[in-house]
Amino acid sequence: MYRKRHLADNEKAFTAGSDSYLGKVGGTTFGTAVCADYEVSDEFVAASESGASIVFHSSAPGLYGERRTDNASWLAGFDWWRSSTIEKHSQRAKNLGIYIAMSTGAGATADEDFPGWSALFNPDGEIVAELPDWQAGNLIVEI
Repeated sequence: MYRKRHLADNEKAFTAGSDSYLGKVGGTTFGTAVCADYEVSDEFVAASESGASIVFHSSAPGLYGERRTDNASWLAGFDWWRSSTIEKHSQRAKNLGIYIAMSTGAGATADEDFPGWSALFNPDGEIVAELPDWQAGNLIVEI
């Protein structure tokens, strides 16, 4: 079990966790980052320093403000999230020599819109696989 250690501004009612999470599958150690953990490098550094070769980052960043009602507004939200994520994860992957696999909630709920995007960054900081847009989809890669 992992409780995210970094909470977003709208999560004041929650209590942050205190420990990083490391798992192991088939001899491969991995770390986990959730939502606002993305804002700081703690989880990525902790995983790397503990021998993880990959960090899985799941997120549901809300697109606040007006609801997305057409392709242009969805594209604007998607472009914001994609460029923001590339800026952070490319550098982290390269600096730490790890893979970062990320997956984001996609679509609309009753009160919030999510930009959707999944990608895999290699240890050189390059995107080696990604979904093309904000639509729900599956990204299957072999590492």
